[in-house]
Amino acid sequence: TYADKHASQTVAGKAGNAEVRLTAAGTLVHRKPGDETDRTSALQLPRSNANNLLFRNDSDEERRLVIDLAPDYEGSPPRICTTLVDPGGVQLITVNFAVPSFAPEITDIGGYRFYVPGVSSAELEVVVP
Repeated sequence: TYADKHASQTVAGKAGNAEVRLTAAGTLVHRKPGDETDRTSALQLPRSNANNLLFRNDSDEERRLVIDLAPDYEGSPPRICTTLVDPGGVQLITVNFAVPSFAPEITDIGGYRFYVPGVSSAELEVVVP
């Protein structure tokens, strides 16, 4: 789409409260500010706050980061995603969780997780207390 082709591919490092990165090997890792270690364990994010996350694409193809949220009144989970991010590019995604991870409607959909369509190994669990 137009938004995918004309999206900014740079974001200031201090813009987000966490970074999610797609590695060249096709896995999702995360870091909090000040952390110099890539984490593959679940990313914990607060509920009822705007979570500004940076998605960094270190793969060699255009990719987007996606998360499914709590199902709406019709039962389908709304989906939030970035625009397509060029190799080496960065995009900001803002997610606000209204429902904790342990709520039945979230456990029924398999929990919160970030994923990258087209990359089967690119999933990252998100825990919302």
